[in-house]
Amino acid sequence: MNYPVLYESGITPPLCEVSAPEPDAG
Repeated sequence: MNYPVLYESGITPPLCEVSAPEPDAG
């Protein structure tokens, strides 16, 4: 999960991805 990196960049992931894990995330 690259969420911490996205948050540092000032970008927040979609709520749908936050509520559920990414199916395409290997």
